[in-house]
Amino acid sequence: MANNSITGPLGRVARSAAMLLVYALIAALVTWFLFPSSSSAGSDGFYGMVVGPQVDTDRAIPKLEALGVNTVRLRTSVRDWGRPAANTGGADYDGAFVQAKALDEAGFRIVLQVSSEGGAMPSYARARSHFEWLLTRDGAKAVDVFEILGPVTEKAANADAFSTTLTRAQQAQRYVDGPLRAGWDVFHTGARKKVLGGAFTPFQQVADGRAAGASTLAVTQAYVRAGYLDRVDYAGFHPDQSTAAAQQAWVKRASELLAGKPIWVSEWQLNRNAFGSDGEYLDAMGATVADLRGRLGVACYSGFTEAEGVVPVTEGGLGGYRERDPAFTAYRNWPKD
Repeated sequence: MANNSITGPLGRVARSAAMLLVYALIAALVTWFLFPSSSSAGSDGFYGMVVGPQVDTDRAIPKLEALGVNTVRLRTSVRDWGRPAANTGGADYDGAFVQAKALDEAGFRIVLQVSSEGGAMPSYARARSHFEWLLTRDGAKAVDVFEILGPVTEKAANADAFSTTLTRAQQAQRYVDGPLRAGWDVFHTGARKKVLGGAFTPFQQVADGRAAGASTLAVTQAYVRAGYLDRVDYAGFHPDQSTAAAQQAWVKRASELLAGKPIWVSEWQLNRNAFGSDGEYLDAMGATVADLRGRLGVACYSGFTEAEGVVPVTEGGLGGYRERDPAFTAYRNWPKD
């Protein structure tokens, strides 16, 4: 009777290979059991959420996970560009760094907006000094992307906007050569982090020396000419509009002007006053999703609670954050990879 068993050198190699495969599978199972994946973030990079500095992230993370959120936009404020260490004390200055550590451990991508109180526009030297100090703060290393100031076309975030003494070109140059270049040098070149430029809104100054505004991208064009795109990994845009179609149209226009850089919307919303109900508002938001996913890198919904947006996905209370419909269900059901 023929012997069908594998013998000789080839048989020993085959048996060794089989045993190695078994050991590898056992090791993988043990590793998975002892060290399960800690990522709570969704896999679709388009979906983000604005989270304010007052939010308790330990309680918020289960809700962010249920929603399929991938990216979380945090915020820290600067009240004194001349004295970095003066910018501590209270949630607006310290909260984001505590949040960043917890969110990083849970696997979320983290954007930190550095917001200038009163819209003060710092020089390159002051911005660089502040950014270097900021990186020494506990939790700063958990940040993936630094957003340099709030919307540059809004006076509350950029005191130069709508100036009657500075031309639009001068406004752009002060930002690009000041805090944006400092952010690029410190965060991108030095710390190997990504930089999101200050966002543009569609309502912009219509002409030099006039405090009037209109729907235009003339100011954005001035920033592009000043070198904005050379100092960012991602360009910022906030397409706040009254209809889904208008939002899509403005994103298309902005993407053509800001060509070459992915566009991130760090505060994604529509004009709530244009809609009769929260449901109508959310239907309009949902109507833009398919188009925006093809044009934007990230859109961070505004907001997680009523403190971050007019149609929040949760509401605070004892024991954590409760799901608030229809926003929670709408966001969770938008198509995701």
